[in-house]
Amino acid sequence: MRPDINDTTADPDIESSAPHSSTPADIGAVETVAAIDRASEPTTDIPLPPPWRSPARRWQVAVGTLLVGLAVSTSWLGVICRNDRAQADARAGVALAAADAATAVLTYHPDTVTDDLARARTHLSGDFATYFGKLGTDVVVPAARQRQMSSTATVTATSVVSADTAHAVALVFVNQVTTATDQQQPTATSSSLRLQLDWIDGRWLVTKLDTV
Repeated sequence: MRPDINDTTADPDIESSAPHSSTPADIGAVETVAAIDRASEPTTDIPLPPPWRSPARRWQVAVGTLLVGLAVSTSWLGVICRNDRAQADARAGVALAAADAATAVLTYHPDTVTDDLARARTHLSGDFATYFGKLGTDVVVPAARQRQMSSTATVTATSVVSADTAHAVALVFVNQVTTATDQQQPTATSSSLRLQLDWIDGRWLVTKLDTV
């Protein structure tokens, strides 16, 4: 039987292959997918100004630099102050040690001459201590005992020429009065002494003495 070309009944297979018109639900689904795609695309952020361009940041950097500079300056001043204080203490110690040594070396009495010289030698060191010991034994002790000679020294002034933590030089100005049985009256003299001192075993000791 031939099909009727005027038959209006549509073939199911043909109908299923025909395009469909879009519904509101389909349109919404498409827009949602597009929105998701757009959200997943990388975005280009607006570049922020570098931190150092911010006035607040510049202020922080300036304050930080100032604080570091103050810390360094304070530390340096502390070192200088400690050095100055150490030098001042050293010079004061040198002046006192030089005065005590000069007084001890030039002071002795007939009855105590041996002890006087031994005490004076405790202020000395090195070759000068050896020399002073021999001078005392050979010259001072015999003169003190035979002539009843005595000597009294008084320091009038001291001046530290140079000083560090180990070595120092000082000038000592001394008035000395000597008496003896063969002298009609005491003899007074003034002298200037140049002492070299070394820091030995926690003390300033005289290692050289010259008259100026």
